[in-house]
Amino acid sequence: SSGINAEWPLRPGGQQPITFVREVSALTSFPNLMKTTPESFSSDSVKRAQAILAGCGGQSMGAYTDSVGISLVRDHIAEYIAARDGYPACPSDIFIGTGASGCIKAIMKMMLTMDNENKPGYMIPVPQYPLYSACTAEFNAELISYYMDESNNWTLDVAELERAYEDAKAICTPKAIIVINPGNPTGQNLPAENIAEIIKFALTLR
Repeated sequence: SSGINAEWPLRPGGQQPITFVREVSALTSFPNLMKTTPESFSSDSVKRAQAILAGCGGQSMGAYTDSVGISLVRDHIAEYIAARDGYPACPSDIFIGTGASGCIKAIMKMMLTMDNENKPGYMIPVPQYPLYSACTAEFNAELISYYMDESNNWTLDVAELERAYEDAKAICTPKAIIVINPGNPTGQNLPAENIAEIIKFALTLR
């Protein structure tokens, strides 16, 4: 996409900046540019900026949006998921957050309900990256550790889930199981049959 990038410095390695994203950001932030200097922006950027603004209240990026995100953007995300995975995706099932960490914290907060004065608990894999354990401590919830099987390429044994769940019931009410896939820091991808086992485990206890 052509654009006004003549004065932008090259990135390390000589790579030109991606102008499309910068142009759309500029046009949605200051729409008057489409009238005063239209020749400075690519037609693709103008078209995308107009579509995004049309999906905003008052056609302004400064307006309040739906809590789940701009509907047009959610439509585009659903289209991308359907094209990537070969299965239809519904925009109403998509929630846009401020990043993975913000979304994770929001979901964990939704589980913070007390049952018979028992703390809520989260089933969290070991090893894991520290966001989940940090959030659990912040929310004064119980961390329920279950251990990945290093000898089997860091897959997950359902018997280990059952052990962790049963052990935790004496001190808390397990609310959710957290599955990190691809694994972090282990880097493994759980096979489809392993994912199916985890879903069946969760369904039986919901």
